[in-house]
Amino acid sequence: MKSIKNNKIATIALATVTVAAMATNALACTRYIANTDHGPTTIRSLDWGERLGAVAAIHPVGEVRLSEGAGHYAKPAAWIVKHHTVAMEEPVLFHGTVTEALNDKGFAAMALYMNDSKPFVKEHKDNGAPAVNQADIITFFAENYESVAEVLHAHENGEFQIAWGDQVRGTGADHGIHFAVTDKSGAIALFQLNEGGEEVIHKGTTADDLSVMTNSPLQQGQRDYAAKYDIDANEFGSDLPGSISSPDRNVRMLFNASKQDYTGLDLIRTAALQQQAFDASVLIPHGVADPMVNGSGATYATWVTFQYNLESGDFKVRDIETATSVTFNINDTKGLGEERYCADAIEQARAGAQTLKFAPCP
Repeated sequence: MKSIKNNKIATIALATVTVAAMATNALACTRYIANTDHGPTTIRSLDWGERLGAVAAIHPVGEVRLSEGAGHYAKPAAWIVKHHTVAMEEPVLFHGTVTEALNDKGFAAMALYMNDSKPFVKEHKDNGAPAVNQADIITFFAENYESVAEVLHAHENGEFQIAWGDQVRGTGADHGIHFAVTDKSGAIALFQLNEGGEEVIHKGTTADDLSVMTNSPLQQGQRDYAAKYDIDANEFGSDLPGSISSPDRNVRMLFNASKQDYTGLDLIRTAALQQQAFDASVLIPHGVADPMVNGSGATYATWVTFQYNLESGDFKVRDIETATSVTFNINDTKGLGEERYCADAIEQARAGAQTLKFAPCP
């Protein structure tokens, strides 16, 4: 038993070191929200230098939760789960950090890497509001709120703050991450940490450039870079940048998104058209180096994608490595029980499952 325990400790330590070492190199992940006849439809990727996973997790409505790991803040957040939520946790390198969450009110939240915020994390000051660790903030949003307006109102009233200054729980390292929320109306709010530890919230809709979210630079930098390509006047996209860097992915996704017309399509064809535009714009193959990373030759690839519709509640998890997928509808995940339920989406997709099956978490 001692040998097994020591091996487990060594494995956790190695994973923590790997995340800390790679955080400066992996500038990955993309998200695109399309406004369709069936309401907003989201697709996003999980990209990294090593394989990533996806475990769907459900905390029962009424459960009392506490955000642990907000050590630099006087008041860690506690809340009671209000809305039925399915949260997608990353179990391989980020120790359960929630990357995406959808609730049964047609509200969603997502986290993507933002390396440019990392130098500012220790500059963020505690404002006295209940603090939510970055590992929990996406679940916190979905379990508590049903609209972007509600989130912004709660934030303005001091009901929560993001614990930007703390390490992401379980990783043993500081990370730069940015967060977005969206709802059935098409509203979007993007939370980013800027120089001096200043939190900036960009507000928009699926009809503007907030419909696309990648990584560094911060949103003002993304806008400056995209302006060089004058997407609205670029009919054929002949001069669009082709690298895997996040500003190049942002430009390509904005361009291809502007050319899509989802009018009159059923939900299946809507999802197919969105996936086609997404894959052609931002899906990252293995072995291609990112030119932004100081000439280091850093490479990463797309491992997983999520795609879901806020009106129907349909959710698809795609394992890119094996070209398999598994689906669920959030309404079918209600009433499972009074404990936490989980489902390893990648494991089930690889086993040939078509519909995700939940069981009590181990």
